[in-house]
Amino acid sequence: MAADTHAAIPTTASLLAEIETGRASEITLALRYNTSPPGPTFVPELDEILLQARPHPGGSSLQRGDLVEVVGPSGAGKSTLAAFLLMTWVLPRSFALVPAPGGEAVEVPLGGRGAHAVLLSPASHPPLVPRIEAALRSHIETRVAATLAETQPRDLRAPLISGAIDELVGTSLERLAVLQPRPRALGWTLALRRAALDAPGLVVCDGFSDAFWPERWEDEKGERRRGARVRGSQDATTKDAYEAVTALRRDAGAVVVLTAQGVRPIPNTPFFKAQLPAPYPSPFAPRGTDPDPPTAWPLNIQLTLLGPSRPLQFPAETTLVDALRSRGQPTVQVLDAMVRVVGGKGLAGTLAGAKWSFGVASHGLVPFTHEK
Repeated sequence: MAADTHAAIPTTASLLAEIETGRASEITLALRYNTSPPGPTFVPELDEILLQARPHPGGSSLQRGDLVEVVGPSGAGKSTLAAFLLMTWVLPRSFALVPAPGGEAVEVPLGGRGAHAVLLSPASHPPLVPRIEAALRSHIETRVAATLAETQPRDLRAPLISGAIDELVGTSLERLAVLQPRPRALGWTLALRRAALDAPGLVVCDGFSDAFWPERWEDEKGERRRGARVRGSQDATTKDAYEAVTALRRDAGAVVVLTAQGVRPIPNTPFFKAQLPAPYPSPFAPRGTDPDPPTAWPLNIQLTLLGPSRPLQFPAETTLVDALRSRGQPTVQVLDAMVRVVGGKGLAGTLAGAKWSFGVASHGLVPFTHEK
Protein backbone atom coordinates (compact mmCIF):
# COMPACT_ATOMS: atom_id res chain seq x y z
CA MET A 1 0.00 0.00 0.00
CA ALA A 2 2.85 2.34 0.88
CA ALA A 3 4.49 1.62 -2.44
CA ASP A 4 1.31 2.48 -4.32
CA THR A 5 0.97 5.77 -2.41
CA HIS A 6 4.57 6.70 -3.19
CA ALA A 7 4.12 5.95 -6.90
CA ALA A 8 1.11 8.27 -7.11
CA ILE A 9 3.08 11.30 -5.91
CA PRO A 10 3.95 13.43 -8.97
CA THR A 11 7.58 14.32 -9.58
CA THR A 12 8.93 17.70 -10.66
CA ALA A 13 9.68 16.34 -14.13
CA SER A 14 6.14 15.02 -14.59
CA LEU A 15 4.64 18.32 -13.46
CA LEU A 16 6.79 20.28 -15.90
CA ALA A 17 5.87 17.89 -18.70
CA GLU A 18 2.19 18.74 -18.19
CA ILE A 19 2.80 22.47 -18.77
CA GLU A 20 2.02 23.45 -22.36
CA THR A 21 4.49 25.82 -23.99
CA GLY A 22 4.27 28.04 -27.03
CA ARG A 23 5.18 31.41 -28.51
CA ALA A 24 3.49 34.54 -27.27
CA SER A 25 2.86 35.52 -30.89
CA GLU A 26 0.96 32.27 -31.47
CA ILE A 27 -1.29 32.98 -28.49
CA THR A 28 -1.85 36.55 -29.70
CA LEU A 29 -2.72 35.39 -33.21
CA ALA A 30 -5.12 32.76 -31.86
CA LEU A 31 -6.90 35.47 -29.88
CA ARG A 32 -6.97 37.95 -32.77
CA TYR A 33 -8.32 35.29 -35.13
CA ASN A 34 -11.65 35.34 -33.29
CA THR A 35 -11.70 38.82 -31.75
CA SER A 36 -10.16 40.94 -34.53
CA PRO A 37 -10.05 39.13 -37.89
CA PRO A 38 -9.00 41.08 -41.01
CA GLY A 39 -12.47 40.84 -42.56
CA PRO A 40 -13.48 40.40 -46.22
CA THR A 41 -11.74 41.37 -49.43
CA PHE A 42 -14.93 43.27 -50.40
CA VAL A 43 -14.97 41.38 -53.70
CA PRO A 44 -18.19 39.40 -53.13
CA GLU A 45 -17.53 36.48 -55.45
CA LEU A 46 -13.99 35.99 -54.13
CA ASP A 47 -15.17 36.29 -50.51
CA GLU A 48 -17.79 33.60 -51.10
CA ILE A 49 -15.20 31.17 -52.47
CA LEU A 50 -12.69 31.87 -49.67
CA LEU A 51 -15.33 31.35 -46.98
CA GLN A 52 -16.34 28.05 -48.54
CA ALA A 53 -12.69 26.99 -48.55
CA ARG A 54 -12.02 28.27 -45.01
CA PRO A 55 -15.19 28.75 -42.95
CA HIS A 56 -14.81 31.43 -40.27
CA PRO A 57 -17.21 32.04 -37.35
CA GLY A 58 -17.08 35.79 -37.93
CA GLY A 59 -17.42 35.63 -41.71
CA SER A 60 -13.87 36.85 -42.33
CA SER A 61 -12.63 35.60 -45.70
CA LEU A 62 -9.10 36.85 -44.96
CA GLN A 63 -7.20 35.50 -41.97
CA ARG A 64 -4.31 36.95 -40.03
CA GLY A 65 -0.97 35.82 -41.41
CA ASP A 66 -2.30 35.08 -44.90
CA LEU A 67 0.27 35.19 -47.71
CA VAL A 68 -1.52 35.94 -50.97
CA GLU A 69 0.24 35.73 -54.32
CA VAL A 70 -1.44 37.64 -57.17
CA VAL A 71 0.00 36.41 -60.46
CA GLY A 72 -0.91 37.10 -64.08
CA PRO A 73 0.16 38.77 -67.32
CA SER A 74 0.29 42.52 -67.96
CA GLY A 75 -3.18 44.05 -68.10
CA ALA A 76 -4.84 41.26 -66.10
CA GLY A 77 -5.68 43.58 -63.18
CA LYS A 78 -2.93 42.85 -60.61
CA SER A 79 -2.25 46.50 -59.76
CA THR A 80 -5.97 47.34 -59.86
CA LEU A 81 -6.74 44.58 -57.36
CA ALA A 82 -3.83 45.61 -55.12
CA ALA A 83 -4.97 49.26 -55.15
CA PHE A 84 -8.54 48.18 -54.28
CA LEU A 85 -7.39 46.13 -51.28
CA LEU A 86 -5.32 49.05 -49.99
CA MET A 87 -8.23 51.46 -50.56
CA THR A 88 -10.66 49.36 -48.51
CA TRP A 89 -8.08 49.02 -45.75
CA VAL A 90 -7.46 52.74 -45.17
CA LEU A 91 -11.06 53.86 -45.94
CA PRO A 92 -13.02 54.55 -42.72
CA ARG A 93 -16.26 52.76 -41.88
CA SER A 94 -18.22 56.00 -42.06
CA PHE A 95 -17.90 59.75 -41.65
CA ALA A 96 -20.10 62.65 -40.52
CA LEU A 97 -20.87 65.13 -43.30
CA VAL A 98 -22.37 68.57 -42.73
CA PRO A 99 -23.93 69.26 -46.15
CA ALA A 100 -24.91 72.89 -45.50
CA PRO A 101 -23.94 75.71 -43.09
CA GLY A 102 -25.83 75.35 -39.84
CA GLY A 103 -27.26 72.01 -40.88
CA GLU A 104 -27.19 68.74 -39.05
CA ALA A 105 -24.47 66.20 -39.67
CA VAL A 106 -25.36 63.24 -41.87
CA GLU A 107 -23.68 59.90 -41.21
CA VAL A 108 -22.38 58.51 -44.50
CA PRO A 109 -21.60 54.74 -44.41
CA LEU A 110 -18.42 53.86 -46.32
CA GLY A 111 -17.76 50.26 -45.28
CA GLY A 112 -13.97 50.45 -44.94
CA ARG A 113 -11.70 49.41 -42.09
CA GLY A 114 -10.00 52.67 -41.15
CA ALA A 115 -6.79 50.71 -40.51
CA HIS A 116 -3.11 51.16 -41.32
CA ALA A 117 -1.47 49.56 -44.36
CA VAL A 118 1.95 49.60 -46.03
CA LEU A 119 2.72 49.61 -49.75
CA LEU A 120 6.17 48.51 -50.91
CA SER A 121 6.90 49.21 -54.56
CA PRO A 122 10.20 49.91 -56.35
CA ALA A 123 10.53 53.27 -58.11
CA SER A 124 10.75 51.36 -61.40
CA HIS A 125 7.12 50.22 -61.07
CA PRO A 126 4.12 52.41 -62.01
CA PRO A 127 2.95 54.23 -58.86
CA LEU A 128 -0.14 52.82 -57.17
CA VAL A 129 -0.99 55.84 -54.99
CA PRO A 130 -2.82 57.75 -57.79
CA ARG A 131 -4.97 54.66 -58.37
CA ILE A 132 -5.71 54.36 -54.66
CA GLU A 133 -6.63 58.05 -54.45
CA ALA A 134 -8.94 57.77 -57.48
CA ALA A 135 -10.64 54.70 -56.00
CA LEU A 136 -11.09 56.46 -52.64
CA ARG A 137 -12.59 59.56 -54.24
CA SER A 138 -14.95 57.62 -56.50
CA HIS A 139 -16.23 55.41 -53.67
CA ILE A 140 -16.73 58.31 -51.25
CA GLU A 141 -18.50 60.46 -53.85
CA THR A 142 -20.82 57.61 -54.75
CA ARG A 143 -21.73 56.93 -51.11
CA VAL A 144 -22.21 60.64 -50.34
CA ALA A 145 -24.51 61.10 -53.34
CA ALA A 146 -26.60 58.06 -52.40
CA THR A 147 -26.91 59.16 -48.76
CA LEU A 148 -27.83 62.76 -49.56
CA ALA A 149 -30.40 61.65 -52.11
CA GLU A 150 -32.21 59.82 -49.32
CA THR A 151 -31.87 62.40 -46.55
CA GLN A 152 -31.37 65.84 -48.10
CA PRO A 153 -33.88 66.71 -50.84
CA ARG A 154 -33.07 70.44 -50.76
CA ASP A 155 -30.23 72.20 -52.58
CA LEU A 156 -26.85 71.88 -50.90
CA ARG A 157 -23.53 73.66 -51.01
CA ALA A 158 -21.47 71.65 -53.51
CA PRO A 159 -18.11 73.33 -52.62
CA LEU A 160 -18.66 72.47 -48.95
CA ILE A 161 -19.28 68.82 -49.76
CA SER A 162 -16.33 68.71 -52.17
CA GLY A 163 -14.03 70.13 -49.50
CA ALA A 164 -15.18 67.51 -46.98
CA ILE A 165 -14.48 64.74 -49.49
CA ASP A 166 -11.01 66.14 -50.22
CA GLU A 167 -10.23 66.17 -46.49
CA LEU A 168 -11.47 62.61 -46.02
CA VAL A 169 -9.38 61.35 -48.94
CA GLY A 170 -6.33 63.02 -47.41
CA THR A 171 -6.87 61.56 -43.92
CA SER A 172 -7.42 58.12 -45.42
CA LEU A 173 -4.14 58.28 -47.35
CA GLU A 174 -2.34 59.26 -44.15
CA ARG A 175 -3.00 55.72 -42.93
CA LEU A 176 -0.97 54.35 -45.85
CA ALA A 177 2.83 54.20 -45.57
CA VAL A 178 4.67 53.96 -48.90
CA LEU A 179 8.18 52.51 -49.16
CA GLN A 180 10.30 52.25 -52.31
CA PRO A 181 12.89 49.49 -51.86
CA ARG A 182 15.71 48.94 -54.29
CA PRO A 183 14.88 45.86 -56.39
CA ARG A 184 17.44 43.66 -54.68
CA ALA A 185 17.32 41.28 -51.73
CA LEU A 186 18.90 43.78 -49.32
CA GLY A 187 16.50 46.57 -50.31
CA TRP A 188 13.43 44.37 -49.84
CA THR A 189 14.70 42.96 -46.55
CA LEU A 190 15.33 46.39 -45.04
CA ALA A 191 12.00 47.77 -46.33
CA LEU A 192 10.04 44.83 -44.92
CA ARG A 193 11.71 45.21 -41.53
CA ARG A 194 10.88 48.92 -41.63
CA ALA A 195 7.27 48.12 -42.50
CA ALA A 196 6.94 46.05 -39.35
CA LEU A 197 7.46 49.19 -37.23
CA ASP A 198 4.05 50.54 -38.38
CA ALA A 199 2.24 47.40 -37.14
CA PRO A 200 0.15 47.28 -40.34
CA GLY A 201 -2.79 44.97 -40.93
CA LEU A 202 -2.05 44.76 -44.66
CA VAL A 203 1.27 44.84 -46.52
CA VAL A 204 1.24 44.93 -50.32
CA CYS A 205 4.52 44.19 -52.11
CA ASP A 206 4.00 45.28 -55.71
CA GLY A 207 6.57 43.67 -58.01
CA PHE A 208 8.19 41.60 -55.25
CA SER A 209 8.61 38.46 -57.34
CA ASP A 210 10.40 39.83 -60.36
CA ALA A 211 11.96 37.41 -62.83
CA PHE A 212 15.44 37.49 -61.27
CA TRP A 213 14.27 36.01 -57.96
CA PRO A 214 14.16 32.30 -58.94
CA GLU A 215 17.65 32.38 -60.43
CA ARG A 216 18.93 34.30 -57.43
CA TRP A 217 17.65 31.64 -55.04
CA GLU A 218 19.30 28.86 -57.08
CA ASP A 219 22.60 30.77 -56.89
CA GLU A 220 22.27 31.06 -53.13
CA LYS A 221 21.66 27.34 -52.73
CA GLY A 222 24.70 26.66 -54.91
CA GLU A 223 26.86 28.84 -52.67
CA ARG A 224 25.79 26.88 -49.60
CA ARG A 225 26.66 23.59 -51.29
CA ARG A 226 30.14 24.90 -52.17
CA GLY A 227 30.80 25.77 -48.56
CA ALA A 228 30.17 28.51 -46.01
CA ARG A 229 31.65 31.96 -46.44
CA VAL A 230 31.69 35.16 -44.42
CA ARG A 231 28.69 37.32 -45.25
CA GLY A 232 29.09 41.06 -45.42
CA SER A 233 26.55 43.78 -44.60
CA GLN A 234 25.47 43.92 -48.27
CA ASP A 235 25.06 40.15 -48.66
CA ALA A 236 21.36 39.85 -47.88
CA THR A 237 19.79 36.90 -49.67
CA THR A 238 16.38 36.04 -51.02
CA LYS A 239 15.81 33.93 -47.93
CA ASP A 240 16.40 37.00 -45.71
CA ALA A 241 13.65 38.85 -47.56
CA TYR A 242 11.19 35.98 -47.15
CA GLU A 243 12.05 35.61 -43.48
CA ALA A 244 11.16 39.30 -43.11
CA VAL A 245 7.81 38.53 -44.77
CA THR A 246 7.30 35.66 -42.32
CA ALA A 247 8.04 37.94 -39.36
CA LEU A 248 5.33 40.35 -40.52
CA ARG A 249 2.84 37.51 -40.76
CA ARG A 250 3.79 35.72 -37.56
CA ASP A 251 4.53 38.58 -35.18
CA ALA A 252 2.19 41.31 -36.47
CA GLY A 253 -0.52 39.05 -37.86
CA ALA A 254 -0.42 41.04 -41.11
CA VAL A 255 -1.96 39.91 -44.38
CA VAL A 256 0.83 40.08 -46.98
CA VAL A 257 0.00 40.38 -50.69
CA LEU A 258 2.71 39.84 -53.32
CA THR A 259 2.13 40.67 -57.00
CA ALA A 260 4.05 38.71 -59.61
CA GLN A 261 4.28 38.92 -63.39
CA GLY A 262 3.00 35.72 -64.98
CA VAL A 263 5.16 34.83 -67.97
CA ARG A 264 5.31 31.03 -67.98
CA PRO A 265 1.92 29.33 -68.33
CA ILE A 266 1.54 25.78 -67.06
CA PRO A 267 0.59 23.53 -70.01
CA ASN A 268 -3.06 22.43 -70.21
CA THR A 269 -4.10 24.61 -67.26
CA PRO A 270 -5.26 28.24 -66.87
CA PHE A 271 -2.53 28.83 -64.29
CA PHE A 272 0.80 30.54 -64.61
CA LYS A 273 3.88 29.00 -63.09
CA ALA A 274 4.25 30.62 -59.69
CA GLN A 275 7.14 33.06 -59.51
CA LEU A 276 7.17 32.93 -55.74
CA PRO A 277 10.55 31.22 -55.38
CA ALA A 278 12.08 29.16 -52.59
CA PRO A 279 11.96 29.07 -49.63
CA TYR A 280 8.35 28.91 -50.82
CA PRO A 281 8.20 26.09 -53.36
CA SER A 282 4.89 25.82 -55.16
CA PRO A 283 2.36 24.57 -52.59
CA PHE A 284 0.59 22.78 -55.42
CA ALA A 285 3.63 20.67 -56.39
CA PRO A 286 4.21 17.12 -55.00
CA ARG A 287 5.61 17.19 -51.48
CA GLY A 288 9.17 16.17 -50.78
CA THR A 289 10.63 17.41 -54.06
CA ASP A 290 12.65 20.26 -52.55
CA PRO A 291 16.07 19.20 -51.23
CA ASP A 292 16.27 22.39 -49.15
CA PRO A 293 12.86 22.61 -47.39
CA PRO A 294 11.57 26.02 -46.29
CA THR A 295 11.86 27.27 -42.73
CA ALA A 296 9.29 30.03 -43.16
CA TRP A 297 5.50 29.94 -43.34
CA PRO A 298 4.39 28.90 -46.84
CA LEU A 299 2.16 30.63 -49.35
CA ASN A 300 -1.49 29.75 -48.69
CA ILE A 301 -3.60 31.66 -51.26
CA GLN A 302 -2.84 32.08 -54.95
CA LEU A 303 -4.92 34.37 -57.15
CA THR A 304 -4.24 33.86 -60.86
CA LEU A 305 -5.64 36.68 -62.98
CA LEU A 306 -6.48 35.59 -66.52
CA GLY A 307 -7.37 38.92 -68.16
CA PRO A 308 -10.49 40.06 -70.06
CA SER A 309 -13.28 37.53 -70.43
CA ARG A 310 -14.58 39.24 -73.56
CA PRO A 311 -13.00 41.39 -76.32
CA LEU A 312 -12.85 45.14 -75.90
CA GLN A 313 -14.13 45.97 -79.41
CA PHE A 314 -17.84 46.15 -80.24
CA PRO A 315 -19.50 42.96 -81.54
CA ALA A 316 -19.80 42.65 -85.30
CA GLU A 317 -23.57 43.22 -85.21
CA THR A 318 -23.24 46.61 -83.43
CA THR A 319 -24.52 49.50 -85.53
CA LEU A 320 -22.82 52.89 -85.76
CA VAL A 321 -25.77 54.50 -83.93
CA ASP A 322 -25.45 52.04 -81.03
CA ALA A 323 -21.69 52.65 -80.83
CA LEU A 324 -22.14 56.43 -80.75
CA ARG A 325 -24.83 56.19 -78.06
CA SER A 326 -22.49 54.21 -75.83
CA ARG A 327 -19.79 56.88 -75.92
CA GLY A 328 -19.45 58.86 -72.73
CA GLN A 329 -21.11 56.18 -70.62
CA PRO A 330 -19.03 54.44 -67.94
CA THR A 331 -17.82 51.07 -69.20
CA VAL A 332 -16.86 48.10 -67.07
CA GLN A 333 -14.43 45.52 -68.38
CA VAL A 334 -14.95 42.03 -66.98
CA LEU A 335 -11.78 40.18 -65.94
CA ASP A 336 -11.61 36.49 -65.10
CA ALA A 337 -9.48 34.96 -62.37
CA MET A 338 -8.80 31.70 -60.53
CA VAL A 339 -8.17 31.09 -56.83
CA ARG A 340 -6.47 28.20 -55.08
CA VAL A 341 -6.33 27.84 -51.29
CA VAL A 342 -3.79 25.48 -49.77
CA GLY A 343 -5.60 23.00 -47.54
CA GLY A 344 -8.95 24.58 -48.37
CA LYS A 345 -12.29 22.85 -48.82
CA GLY A 346 -14.25 22.62 -52.06
CA LEU A 347 -13.02 23.39 -55.56
CA ALA A 348 -10.63 26.14 -54.41
CA GLY A 349 -8.70 23.58 -52.39
CA THR A 350 -7.94 21.44 -55.44
CA LEU A 351 -5.39 21.76 -58.24
CA ALA A 352 -8.23 22.81 -60.57
CA GLY A 353 -9.01 25.92 -58.49
CA ALA A 354 -12.22 27.96 -58.49
CA LYS A 355 -13.12 30.64 -61.05
CA TRP A 356 -14.27 34.15 -60.13
CA SER A 357 -14.59 37.51 -61.89
CA PHE A 358 -14.38 41.21 -61.18
CA GLY A 359 -14.89 44.41 -63.13
CA VAL A 360 -12.54 47.30 -63.90
CA ALA A 361 -13.73 50.82 -64.71
CA SER A 362 -11.88 54.10 -65.12
CA HIS A 363 -11.76 54.65 -61.34
CA GLY A 364 -10.56 51.13 -60.50
CA LEU A 365 -12.02 47.79 -59.46
CA VAL A 366 -15.78 47.28 -59.51
CA PRO A 367 -16.79 44.46 -57.13
CA PHE A 368 -19.76 42.41 -58.21
CA THR A 369 -21.03 38.86 -58.39
CA HIS A 370 -20.58 37.83 -62.01
CA GLU A 371 -23.54 36.01 -63.56
CA LYS A 372 -22.32 32.74 -65.03
